[in-house]
Amino acid sequence: MTRCRAQRRLRLGQKRTAGRLSPLIILVSFSVQRGEIFGLLGPNGAGKSTTFKMLCGLLQPSEGKASVAGYDLQRAGSEARKRIGYMAQKFSLYGSLSVRQNLEFFAGIYGLQGSTRVQAVRRMIEVFSMAPYLNLDYIWFTVPSLVVLITVQISMNVTAMSVARERELGTFDQLLVSPLGPFEIMMGKTVPAFILALAEATVFIVVAVFIFRIPFRGSLPLLYISLVVFITSIVGIGLSISAFAATQQQALLGIFTFMVPALLTSGYASPIENMPKWLQTATACNPLRYMMVIVRGTFLKQLPAADVFANTWPMAVIAVCTLVIATWFFRRRVV
Repeated sequence: MTRCRAQRRLRLGQKRTAGRLSPLIILVSFSVQRGEIFGLLGPNGAGKSTTFKMLCGLLQPSEGKASVAGYDLQRAGSEARKRIGYMAQKFSLYGSLSVRQNLEFFAGIYGLQGSTRVQAVRRMIEVFSMAPYLNLDYIWFTVPSLVVLITVQISMNVTAMSVARERELGTFDQLLVSPLGPFEIMMGKTVPAFILALAEATVFIVVAVFIFRIPFRGSLPLLYISLVVFITSIVGIGLSISAFAATQQQALLGIFTFMVPALLTSGYASPIENMPKWLQTATACNPLRYMMVIVRGTFLKQLPAADVFANTWPMAVIAVCTLVIATWFFRRRVV
């Protein structure tokens, strides 16, 4: 930025517009020279963000003038924005593009061409030390996450549907009159879920490494230990659903009721940091949240053992709670 000058209406206060409070701008004038670092200080609602949003062309000033590098924002907004670097408070890059592709894309929409574009991209890579991350592809984040998603789907389906299916077929009464106790019956419904879920996870890990060529930099034993704890927590939830469900349709409804919120708050679809504070707190009870961190970190970042443990022990607590609840419900419904 060569020079930025603004004159607008700003007052440290708020006004009510269309039923809501908005910053009121009164007579603020400043200029920023090349190489200067400039900031605005003031209480919440004073209009600091509003001021810079107007300078970036995100908001239209009702009156007054604002110019950037000699370009009037109201008359030559496009030319002025070419000389503005905007860093949003929230993540605002394209997750489906790699780091290099994001750099190339934004260089293009800012009008950089030829050698100028190449030099600008290279300068950004050097200044921010982005060389190791240039070719990160969204597939590298998506495929490891499928290890978690498919594992939870299989373990939930097997445990939640098994008892309901036997109730519909009438074979569950035969188990009840057998010498087997409730705990043994519950273990018989749990072990197949563990075997299938671990087998599926192994298949996806092999496919991710050898077919999609995703690097695996972490510890395989630590990953499997975390998977066992994770599956245990999911199995407890599935057994609780199976204890309540009298039919397979009810079991499917229970699975759907759990799966949708769990997936949306796992960090797979959107970062947990961008969610409301109360929802971030609620995700502490979601085992998928912790397993997503472990799987992605193990694949891509060689997640240290301390960080793996920090995300494993909450799943262990959830597993204990869900299994205790599942056992209690199972005994009440079975005995």
